Amino acid sequence: HHNVFILNGGLPAWEAAGGAVESGEPAAPTGSGGGGGYPVPPPAKFMVAADEVLEASKGIKGAGSKEQIIDARAEARFAGTAPEPRPGIEPGHIPGSINVNFARLCAEGDVTTFRPVAEMEKIFEDSGVDLAAPKLFTTCGSGVTGAAVSFGLYMVKQAKHADPEDLGSYLYDGSWTEWGGRSDLPKEVSQEA
Repeated sequence: HHNVFILNGGLPAWEAAGGAVESGEPAAPTGSGGGGGYPVPPPAKFMVAADEVLEASKGIKGAGSKEQIIDARAEARFAGTAPEPRPGIEPGHIPGSINVNFARLCAEGDVTTFRPVAEMEKIFEDSGVDLAAPKLFTTCGSGVTGAAVSFGLYMVKQAKHADPEDLGSYLYDGSWTEWGGRSDLPKEVSQEA
């Protein structure tokens, strides 16, 4: 679906801009699909599975790599020095990945509002992200903040007049919950948190 928007700043920004709000029980949605809902197919074009991330991880050779993996988790979880919040998940990160905590892309003290594009671009570049890399994969703990980093990448790329169909990255939705819970996938830990 192409007519989708993200409200930068959330409901507080909407209300501050004078947007109307309602209270009470919402009306039932109308349209096609079971129960009147809108059937939304998964955006498989911009999502990847563990096997594709594993192959990318094997091919990462530092700057100039064709693929990069960006982990949106807090620095200590990325490094493996903080405990994982989910039982049975090993600490660390995907080998070769870069840490860009999603909160760094947000306004100071407000995770509902993205920083200006130029600031996000500098954060990505200072973290070692090659914005011209043909494939950028995003990941996190469970897929949520990885999606936020994907959107930050999208905003930066669109400011550079990229193809509007290029979302800028591919989300590994299984993220660390899947990767850290599987014994067959390689993991790295560091003391750089």
